Amino acid sequence: MDERSGYVAGASDRVVGVQPAVLSDPSRAPHARIGRGLPALTTRGRRLAVVLLVAALVAVGFCAWYVSVEDPLYHWDWGAYHRMWMRTGQLLAAGDPYLLRHVPISIRHDDYNVTSILPLLPLYLAFGPSRTAYIAGVAVIYLLPAVVITCLVALTALREEGRRPSDTLILLYGAFVFAFPPFWAPTLRGLPDIVGLIPLGVATLLVLRSDIMAIRPVRTGIAVGLALWLAFLFRRWYAYALLSFVIVAALFALLQILRAPMEQRLRRFRDAALAFGALGATAVALALAFQTGLVTRILATSYRDAYAGYQEPLLRQFVVVYERLGAGELTVILVGLGIALWARNRAALFCACCAALTFISFATTQSPSVQHTLPMFFWLMAVAVYGLHRCLEVLAAPWRPVIAAALLALPLAASVASFVPDGRTALASLDAVLPAQSYLPHRIENFAEYRRMLDDLRALTRDGDKVGVFASSGVLSDDLLFAIEPGFEARLARPAHVDARDGFELRPLTARFAVVTDPITLHLPPETQQVISVPSAQILAGDGIGRAYERVAGPYRLASGVQAFVYQRTLPLDSAEIERVTSEFRKYYPGWAWDGEGRIFTPPRR
Repeated sequence: MDERSGYVAGASDRVVGVQPAVLSDPSRAPHARIGRGLPALTTRGRRLAVVLLVAALVAVGFCAWYVSVEDPLYHWDWGAYHRMWMRTGQLLAAGDPYLLRHVPISIRHDDYNVTSILPLLPLYLAFGPSRTAYIAGVAVIYLLPAVVITCLVALTALREEGRRPSDTLILLYGAFVFAFPPFWAPTLRGLPDIVGLIPLGVATLLVLRSDIMAIRPVRTGIAVGLALWLAFLFRRWYAYALLSFVIVAALFALLQILRAPMEQRLRRFRDAALAFGALGATAVALALAFQTGLVTRILATSYRDAYAGYQEPLLRQFVVVYERLGAGELTVILVGLGIALWARNRAALFCACCAALTFISFATTQSPSVQHTLPMFFWLMAVAVYGLHRCLEVLAAPWRPVIAAALLALPLAASVASFVPDGRTALASLDAVLPAQSYLPHRIENFAEYRRMLDDLRALTRDGDKVGVFASSGVLSDDLLFAIEPGFEARLARPAHVDARDGFELRPLTARFAVVTDPITLHLPPETQQVISVPSAQILAGDGIGRAYERVAGPYRLASGVQAFVYQRTLPLDSAEIERVTSEFRKYYPGWAWDGEGRIFTPPRR
C-alpha cells in the first residue's frame, strides 16, 4: 500500500491490458511518486543532519564546560580509559608498529581492552591528549548514536500499533532522551561504556523489526549474534545484558510459536531454532576466535566471589537505581510500562523484560555502578518514550508539542541537579522528583596539601626508593598520586585493594616508605578491604607489621578531614615476617597462603 495515495496493488495490476488508475494517470505512476518523494526525503534528511549537528555542538559545549571546572586528577576508572586513549594515541601518532601487535593482544586477553577507544583515536591526532576532546568524543561518537537508537526502539513500539508521531514530536522525544542524566553520568566521568548500547540497540532493533523466525532466520541470527558479540567486545560486563536479551528473545519467540496456528508451529519452531542457533554460534565463535584468553579466565573465575566487596542487599540496589532515576523519570517509565501491559505492546514489553532480567542477573554478582545501569536504562527509556506518546495522544494535536516541550523540563532539571555545582540548591523546590545522586565536576579539597606530600615523597625517594600507599578511596590512593603526578608512578609500590579479587600484594611492604591515613580511608566495607585496613592499622599503632616502621613526615591535612603520614621501614622484610603477615590474614581468610614470591591469597585448586 502506498501511504500517500492510498493505492493498494492487486492481482489486476499484473493482468495484461488492464490499466489501473495509478498507471493511467502519469502523475500517479510509480516513477512519478518516487521522484516526487525524493525532495521530501532529502528535506527530512537535511533537517535530521541539522538536528544532529546542533546536538553534537551542545554535547561538545557541555563537556568542555564540565571538564573546565574540574580538578584534572582522574584516578581509577575515571582516568583509566583516558590514559589508555593517550597511550594508544601516542603509538598511533608516532607510527609505532607495536600498535599493530598490541591491539589483537589486548582484545584477546584484557578485561579492559582497547576497542572502545579505537574510534576515538582520530581525536587524539587532531587535539592531542586533551581530556575535553576525549570526553566530548565519547559523547558525540557514542552517546549521541545511543540516543538515536533509543528513539528508534521507541518508535518501533509505537509503529507496532500503527502510531506515527510527527517530526516535531520525534525531535522532542529525542531531546528528552538526550537530556537523560544516567546516560551522561558515566560519560562525564570518563567511562566509554555507553559504546556498548550501539550494538545492543542494533540487536534490539533487528529482533523487534523483523520476525526472527520467518524472515531469513539464519542471516538475522548471524547479524544479531555479531551485534551482541560487539557489545561484549567493548565491555565484558555487558554479558549480563546479552544473556538476558537472548533469554527474553527466546521466550517471546516461544510465545509467538504457541500463538501460531497448529499447522505452522513446526515450521516456526524450526526457523526459530535456526535463528537462535546461528545467533549463538556466531557470538561464541567470535568470542573464542578473538578473545580466547579472556573467555578462559571468565570460565575459571567466580565473579560473585571476586566482587563480593561491591555487593549490597537487593533492596539497597533497588534504592540505588531509584536514586539515579528520581521520582519524575521513574513515573514516566512506570506509566509507559502500564500502558504497554494494557495494550500488550510486544516491543515495549520486550524492552521492559530485558531491563528487569538484566538487573536481576547483575544484582546477583554486585551492586551496579553508574555505568552498569546503562543497558537497563536504555531499554526503560524506550518504554518511557512509548508511554509518553500514548499519553500525549489524548490531547488535541496542537497541544501535543507544547506539552512535550514542557515535559523536557524534567530531564533538564535532573541534569542541572546532577551535574551543575549548586544546581540542586537552585532547584530545591523540585527535589522530590529529581534524582538523589549527583555527579558534580571532580574537585580535590586541600589540593596544596597533596602537592606538599608529593614534594616530600619525591625528596625522600630521590635515590630510587619505593612508596607503598595503604589507602583506597577518593581521598587518597596510589592511583590518585599517579593522577596528580604521572611521573611518580615509577616510585609507587602498588598495593592490592580488594581482598577477594586481589589477595594481598607484598610489594608495598618491601618498599622503604609507606603512606597511611588517619582515619583509614576505604571505598568499600572494611571487611572486604582487609588488605588495606590491616597494615594501615598496625603501622599507625606501631604493632605487628608496624614495629618495622617509624614516622618520618606528616601530618598532611587532606580532603574530608583525613590526615596522612609517611613512615619509613627500619627493618627488612624477611620470610618470618611474611609468615606472621600470612597468619594475620588467615584470621579472616583461612585458605590464604604465601605463594613463596610476592602474594598471599587462596591458591587455585588443581
